[in-house]
Amino acid sequence: MRMHLALLTTLVASACAGEDGVSYLTDLNDEAAGANCPSGGVKITTGPDDNGNGSLDADEVAQTKYVCGNRTLTDVVAEAPGTNCPAGGVKISQGADTNGDGTLQTGEATSTQYICGSAEAVVAKAFRMPGVAVNTGMPTTILGATIQAKGAGDILAIGSSDLFCTPTECPAGNPAASAYMWIADEANTVAPNVDYDFVYLQPNLTQSLTRTVFFPVTQAGAYTYNLRGQDVVGDLTFYRTGLTLVYLP
Repeated sequence: MRMHLALLTTLVASACAGEDGVSYLTDLNDEAAGANCPSGGVKITTGPDDNGNGSLDADEVAQTKYVCGNRTLTDVVAEAPGTNCPAGGVKISQGADTNGDGTLQTGEATSTQYICGSAEAVVAKAFRMPGVAVNTGMPTTILGATIQAKGAGDILAIGSSDLFCTPTECPAGNPAASAYMWIADEANTVAPNVDYDFVYLQPNLTQSLTRTVFFPVTQAGAYTYNLRGQDVVGDLTFYRTGLTLVYLP
């Protein structure tokens, strides 16, 4: 029996009836940086649904595991005209999210690059920590963002998301268990044939996908882009998801 996932709330990730007719449930929750995961991660609890209410209550938890790790983040901010970009542009910083707050702090950045243009860029950011469940091979919008372009130019879209699935949802050894992620404009809601990023899924393992796309624009206006995902032979959750849009004149 497959059920949708929704992180940061009590959820049924998988339920399998045993010989006694009791369903066994799995809950996933983000684990803040601390003793269990120095840099944060995911807490996985499992146990029997003894009272049959479809939720894993505290007294029903039989096993607890943690999947720890640092998430690599990319931060983009506008760069004013100056030494790094004579006419302005954007500053792109990357590094590990060592404190697990979903934001790249100054001390976490390990590399910095600049993309220069003809004027100072515009930057719009969106981030969500709760998970978005995808299953049955249906494309799903994970996160959307809108940016205001000042005129003709290019919009750089940078998306990233962590992925997680349980052994029931993507059984170990199944070579077809996988996921796609792509960035679409507001009018494009179908899955692309070839233009996507892709990862094979491993159960109980946090994996990451990143995607970078340029969209040319011909006039000033508000432009919306969506980070979208789809599973292939395996249900999963996209969580700790970020989408950054940069208008480059």
